[in-house]
Amino acid sequence: MIALIALLALAQQQDSLEAKPPAPPPRAAQTPAPLTPPQGWVTQRDYPKAARGTGARGETAFRLTVDAEGRAVTCTITASSGFQLLDDQTCQMLRQRARFKPARDGNDNPIPFTWNSWFVWELPR
Repeated sequence: MIALIALLALAQQQDSLEAKPPAPPPRAAQTPAPLTPPQGWVTQRDYPKAARGTGARGETAFRLTVDAEGRAVTCTITASSGFQLLDDQTCQMLRQRARFKPARDGNDNPIPFTWNSWFVWELPR
């Protein structure tokens, strides 16, 4: 008799578990967005004076690690222009100027993220 009562209680628990509606899906995460146009983060006006006359030019690809407040905290060169001065200047300018509306997780908490892009250095005129 006790076993029958326990079995009925277990069956009622199972029914109540199955009757609950599914949990709502998590909120979609928000992607980061630049606060200022990325074209202004590094410009030809930033061409290093020490590189003038060397013929230094080329494309510098980079990855920024951005903190939860939207500041670029690290810059990694992912493809060098072939000139250390240009690559270093790229990262220096990005750490100073790149700002973002932070990415957010499904609970609307700001989260760190990475941003990949490139800049093409040309010889100054």
